[in-house]
Amino acid sequence: MTKSLYDPEVEKKGIEKGYEEIVLNMFGQGLDESTISKFTKLDIEKVKEITKKHLN
Repeated sequence: MTKSLYDPEVEKKGIEKGYEEIVLNMFGQGLDESTISKFTKLDIEKVKEITKKHLN
């Protein structure tokens, strides 16, 4: 039996971390949350959650 090192939870967390970095970089460049949502295809509430979490 072969064991796989693939873990879907690790992948999910990595993707979430990547989106957080993208959102914060875009926000830092002066883009508003609505524009970030449009370009990342993330829900506006998720974008607001990320910016609020990291700026407070």
